Amino acid sequence: MEALNPIQLEILKLFTNHHSEKELFEIKRILAQYLAKNIVEEADTEYNKRNTSSESANCWPDEHYRSKKG
Repeated sequence: MEALNPIQLEILKLFTNHHSEKELFEIKRILAQYLAKNIVEEADTEYNKRNTSSESANCWPDEHYRSKKG
């Protein structure tokens, strides 16, 4: 098993104190928002780096990459 990184250690410290269910839910919500924000920022950076057009991005929901069997 790998050692915990500094972020994981800080989160463990945060959860060592007893929290109500409401507080735990709020902490999880805040963490999820933070992670989602980072993912969107990374996606935006990649989108801009590749000079992707709006027309190209609008086609993505209709594309699939699964190979046909058989």
